[in-house]
Amino acid sequence: MRQFAQQESPAAARRLLRARSLEDLRWKVELAEQNGVDRLVVPSAASGSCNSADIYSQVIDNLVEAAEIAR
Repeated sequence: MRQFAQQESPAAARRLLRARSLEDLRWKVELAEQNGVDRLVVPSAASGSCNSADIYSQVIDNLVEAAEIAR
């Protein structure tokens, strides 16, 4: 990933990681459904403090997208 970010851009690396995360979520939701699981617990992966309101709007957008996948 470091090499990719250096050759492309950190933003391109972030988009690639996000796409992979969404793909992983879809797989987990499908597996859960096939096994009769009706909910998933999704802990926060945040590792630091957040002092920007912009972050919260991004978090909301991400949660809405995850909920759409789970639906």
